[in-house]
Amino acid sequence: MRVFNIIVAAICLLIIGGGIVGFALQHKYRNQIETPQFSQSSYKITNTWKMPGKLKEISGISWLGNSKIACIEDEDGVIFIYDLNENKIKEEITFGDSGDYEAITINKTDAYVMRSDGVIFEIKNFQEKDLKTSKIETAFSSKNDMESLFYDVKND
Repeated sequence: MRVFNIIVAAICLLIIGGGIVGFALQHKYRNQIETPQFSQSSYKITNTWKMPGKLKEISGISWLGNSKIACIEDEDGVIFIYDLNENKIKEEITFGDSGDYEAITINKTDAYVMRSDGVIFEIKNFQEKDLKTSKIETAFSSKNDMESLFYDVKND
């Protein structure tokens, strides 16, 4: 009976010890995966831009080319075209009412803007006078607090 008790105690110690070691290692490796480490040599900031007051709360940016970006400010239904070389807003394109806009992406002549409740605004010909805006409802809601949107150019 004494040998049986020693074996049971040893097994319990192995299980508890293994659990503690496993938990410690999991925590160690999870931190390494979730927290990327960048050295100063892995990137270099080459320029910064001071945005005008109208763009103090940019929540979405999309590259247009020719040193221009399309961006949205958090509360306005406006796409701002900003020229990085000239350091100024070149165009303001109204597409909707005030709202909590979070993301923008561009596909050729069309823009897509996502509101935090998941509603996507499709703005056809967004840089033309005859632009047309439509809403695309998604399965998301304000509970999801959507923050980003991406257009996959390769797979259209």
